[in-house]
Amino acid sequence: MRFFLKAVGLFLSASFALAVNTCNVGGYAGTCISTSSCAASGGKSTPKYCPHDPVNVQCCTYGPCETKSGVSGKCITTQACAGSSGTSIPGLCPGPTNIQCCVPRSQPPPSGGFDAKAVIAAARSRLGLPYSWGGGHKSKPGPSLGTCAGYTGSIKPCPADKTVGLDCSGLVRDAFYQGIGIDLGNGGNTDAQLADRHTRRIRYEDRQPGDIVFFGPLEDTHHVILYIGKNAQGKDMMIEAQKTGTNVHEVPLRSGGIWARVRK
Repeated sequence: MRFFLKAVGLFLSASFALAVNTCNVGGYAGTCISTSSCAASGGKSTPKYCPHDPVNVQCCTYGPCETKSGVSGKCITTQACAGSSGTSIPGLCPGPTNIQCCVPRSQPPPSGGFDAKAVIAAARSRLGLPYSWGGGHKSKPGPSLGTCAGYTGSIKPCPADKTVGLDCSGLVRDAFYQGIGIDLGNGGNTDAQLADRHTRRIRYEDRQPGDIVFFGPLEDTHHVILYIGKNAQGKDMMIEAQKTGTNVHEVPLRSGGIWARVRK
């Protein structure tokens, strides 16, 4: 009888431990482990989410993550990710191997809701136009005199306030305004265009002509280009206003960047 009761006790203890082994902090599924083990694996311990465990056992979570194509996710266990109908991507999170970047399962890319040819044609109509720092940011889209405020170009003295042209975001603004009547970013910079209500981030794999690509950190972008599709040789191409001393040009697509699509 004593052996039987001991066995039952061990079974109940194991079942209870399994029941409280998982936890959730602000939508991030975690595990109840010691604070030292959590810190050693690169996680963050949060108290009071594992109430039946010792005080040094807390909910260990691993925060957000982002794929190389710019899709945001959460660092959670593969089991929790599968339970939320997500897709686990390894190599993007700290912690044990079962902690992976959980992203939503691929959905059809958002429809642009317009004929991209009109936007691309509008951008091509500006080929050869000079780059001008701040050009294209007046009350109405289109080429304009630039400004020397905040100028960081290598050509000195600053020629922008004497040059009618477009900068990178001025070109993209002009193309979408001419093409489909959207004033993307309302005259603001690349960050304003990325945050515009018409803009939605997409994966590189879902790219289509007429999409735009931002370069730089997510909250401090510094350049934007218009993707125009593949040329006759099958090479991805783009149109951009690159920097002072250059003209608007059509060149092979550079790698990297934050991909986005504009929708009406």
